[in-house]
Amino acid sequence: MKRTLLLAIMLVFAGFLSQAQVLLDEDFSSGTFPPSGWSISDHAANWSAVATANAGGQAPEVRLNWAPQFNATSRLESPALDLSGNESGLVSISFRHMVDHYGGPYQIGLAYSNNGGDWQTIWNVSPTANIPAQVMAFQLDADDFPVNSDNVKIGLFFSGSSYNINYWYIDDVKIVLPLGLDLAMSELLVPDFFVDDVPVTGVVENMGMEEIFSFDLNWQINDGTVYTENFSGLSIPFGSSYNFETEGLIESVPGSYTISVYVSNVNGQESDDNADNDMLQKTFSVPSGSVAYRPLFESFSSSTCPPCAPFNTGVMNPFVANNIGNMSIIKYQMSWPAPGDPYYTPEGGIRRVYYGVNAVPSLVVDGSFVATNQGAVDNAFQAGLSRQAFMELSGTSSMDGTIINVDVEILPYLTLSDLRLHVVVVEKTTYDNATSNGETEFHYVMMKMIPDAEGTTINLTDGEAYNNSFSMDLSGTNIEEFDDLAVVLFIQDHPSRMVFQSAFTAHDEVFTIDFDIDNLSEGIELDGVVNVSFSGPVTFTDGSEITNTNVHELITYTSFDKEGSPVPFTASISEDKKSITIAPDELLDYNTQYFVEIASVMGPGGFITEPVSIVFTTRTTYGAPVTTFDVIDDGVDVPVDHVFTIEFNQPVRHADGSEITFLNIGQLITFRENDLQGDAVAFTATINTEKTAITVDPLANLAGNQLFVLGVGALMGIDNEVSDPVHISFTTQEALFVNEFDPASINIYPNPAHANIFIELPQVHGDVNVRLFHINGQLVYDARTQGSTVKIDSSQFSAGIYFVEIIADGKIARRKVTVAH
Repeated sequence: MKRTLLLAIMLVFAGFLSQAQVLLDEDFSSGTFPPSGWSISDHAANWSAVATANAGGQAPEVRLNWAPQFNATSRLESPALDLSGNESGLVSISFRHMVDHYGGPYQIGLAYSNNGGDWQTIWNVSPTANIPAQVMAFQLDADDFPVNSDNVKIGLFFSGSSYNINYWYIDDVKIVLPLGLDLAMSELLVPDFFVDDVPVTGVVENMGMEEIFSFDLNWQINDGTVYTENFSGLSIPFGSSYNFETEGLIESVPGSYTISVYVSNVNGQESDDNADNDMLQKTFSVPSGSVAYRPLFESFSSSTCPPCAPFNTGVMNPFVANNIGNMSIIKYQMSWPAPGDPYYTPEGGIRRVYYGVNAVPSLVVDGSFVATNQGAVDNAFQAGLSRQAFMELSGTSSMDGTIINVDVEILPYLTLSDLRLHVVVVEKTTYDNATSNGETEFHYVMMKMIPDAEGTTINLTDGEAYNNSFSMDLSGTNIEEFDDLAVVLFIQDHPSRMVFQSAFTAHDEVFTIDFDIDNLSEGIELDGVVNVSFSGPVTFTDGSEITNTNVHELITYTSFDKEGSPVPFTASISEDKKSITIAPDELLDYNTQYFVEIASVMGPGGFITEPVSIVFTTRTTYGAPVTTFDVIDDGVDVPVDHVFTIEFNQPVRHADGSEITFLNIGQLITFRENDLQGDAVAFTATINTEKTAITVDPLANLAGNQLFVLGVGALMGIDNEVSDPVHISFTTQEALFVNEFDPASINIYPNPAHANIFIELPQVHGDVNVRLFHINGQLVYDARTQGSTVKIDSSQFSAGIYFVEIIADGKIARRKVTVAH
């Protein structure tokens, strides 16, 4: 048996084989689905062609959707193929795919049917997590596949409950018959642009049955000299590839060129069996110069998106504040989750469709998606800074009432055509689009794309300056303050999404100074540490260097106002000269106003700032810790399986000042029956990381209808004041449940739901808590009820996917349900 499985991310398989060998090559781009000759065995409504590229190919691609829900086998079937002339005795099958997993068992796989017979599995897998974009490639012999059949079909199948998967994406399905000796040029990896000499690099692939031991690689620039290098001592079996790199270099002489690369002398033979795949060509350019590249960040967000808030406030806002002098930023506010951000515009929607954004928050840096976490953002920024740009981009902008005028100049160092110049008006800070996710301000929000979201098509010639002017009336937009605008410029290749350069217009690229304490803030901690950040490196106004030794000369730190009593402090400046830290030598006084000022400094380009200051007030004393129990004193009907929470209004320690840990927390807690002298209750106790809450969990259910005493000992707070011990008493309830709740007994119908959702709970005879969450995390229904059937009016909810959460008998069950109208 000679079955071989090749699995590789971003593998390009058999892309340049001759048509005589390719029996099937389907990329689902015909505009008809299923394509001509293809069919779907069952549940055709779940299959469609979509304008995404999640499987790693080019849009469009096939998507299997979990809805409408089914529990069966569904198969996407190819046309019948005639392999009767296959002399090789082998067949190669490949396809791209990606799995968006939900949870639960199911199978996906590849199978064949010979002469209309039963389907035989070639490959299958039962996913337990997402499967990233990858290419599956199979080389099959007669033991595995009817390699000489005149009527054989292949099918990509899903088997099981579709509820357990979100989506399965498929693209680029190929069936190829290998020849005897066939070495193919698979990829040519010479860069599109470079300024230094580079080798010829690429990939060859053995598409024939004979193993490859040697070959000649030949390359030619335009109609120039043909260079040849021999590669020997190799062992490339059928279906494997080899990455080559020449010792000879392509000289970096400015201009645009076509390179032709081809293989010959394969295994010492004058030619192999398939000359059609021996050569690849590509064009490249050597720019006449280069400049630093300015990374472009395009962020997709919404004030109605709960996950957007922590990403923006915790990652993007601080990142942008620290790096705005070396980057460009545009934020597109989206129209979902419903009702969507008030500042959504159709132009932002066009950019969303252009990139294929289907979730918020999403981040695109320099034309490519980047994960929404700190590490990924930092890495993308550094990668952008390390790039070279092959054109200079600059501009100026000015306002005349509500009309903005923008002048753009580009000096290219290479010749390019059909690029897009985008001119984007953003507002640096907005407030009025705040809605439901907790964010109160938003930065660099797109207000208008000039002339529109498609940009302006431009052609550039090496060394020839390109100039253009734009004017646009901004009345009727969402702009809050017309003196708070900036203009972002960027140049992009529309098909590839490559960004060549970005910039802010000079008028709006304002140097910024930010304190980490807002002006007029109250309740500031007594350490009084103030961090000051600059959007670019700074010096003294005379251009001399600011160091840790002299930075104090810039700073005024006093009580009450600028004329108040000086506060002794220590200050330092970062190595990049973009941030200053100021730390008082002693703790500040309670409830006292303080004044901090940074004198004028010089920023990039000789810009001199005005002095900048803040005023803040320190917090009042916390006093002794205040203890709160989640059960009221003298409470009744406390559940016998209750887990108790004791909260404090500040972080706490033991009365002697030592830390409370899991090793010593038990000595703080009193838990007894009847009174303080009663029998002790066994329990475990934990304290949270912030030291503001203790959880007490009895080791067994408490006795029913029993009086208990729960208390906590003396505690020390932030300001070293100690509380008195405190305790409460309570009485447990009678046992309420006769039967134990089994989550498997839940029945939810109809699914999809229209007017109502019914939930049957046959084993629940007491209180049950039912909550309904939209897929975006929004809680839309929360009710406590009794009985074995719950009815929810779903007509009030927007169509979409929801999750039902049911809590009873101390157990939690969750189910997915679709609302359709």
